[in-house]
Amino acid sequence: MTTKTQEVIDYLKQHPSFFEENQALLRDLDFGDGDDKKVGAAPFYQRQRKVWKDRENQQQTKIDLIVDSAKNNQRLESDLLEMAIGLLSSRQNRKDAVKTVIALMRRQFNVNDVAILLKREQGACGHPKYDDARQRVAHQSSVCDDRVSSDLLEALFHDNFKAIKSCAFVPLIFSDGIQGVMVLGSTSNARFQPGIGVMFLDRLGLLVGGYFQGNE
Repeated sequence: MTTKTQEVIDYLKQHPSFFEENQALLRDLDFGDGDDKKVGAAPFYQRQRKVWKDRENQQQTKIDLIVDSAKNNQRLESDLLEMAIGLLSSRQNRKDAVKTVIALMRRQFNVNDVAILLKREQGACGHPKYDDARQRVAHQSSVCDDRVSSDLLEALFHDNFKAIKSCAFVPLIFSDGIQGVMVLGSTSNARFQPGIGVMFLDRLGLLVGGYFQGNE
């Protein structure tokens, strides 16, 4: 870049309205020959407007993403509230409580399948995969995974396991720690991708955990 070129660039930066105030100059500018001229002969201000329009579209896309995220969060909050109302209206023994939670999860959150593994009571025989599932949520936060082994899927979802493509492992936390794990299964690989936010899943785990504690 020559010194003169840099001087022109610096001047235009210092006087952003230069072309607007000297529009007649645009008609005399030559942007190239042949095919290049066809591409570059459009008035400079039209090119600038395109740049501004592209920036405006990018900003609008960001705004749309923020609005969509807010709407999604609002919908999830509403679903959590309806879930809480459904659980509060149902006080049952533990076996029936499991069926209630599974039915509500399928209805409220459109989950294809649900498995609930509760901590073994002393002397009782629990789910053979409870320890495996609990280890995934040992840090007391939900985990999403789209590469769950066929062996674990079959143990969790039985005849439906081949259709499940992604899972969410949700710790059920009672007052004294993790007392169970709820596993949500989806037929979509994208539903429970690793790395997605799990805040609402964790809240769901607290809600369901409290429900089971109240039905002991």
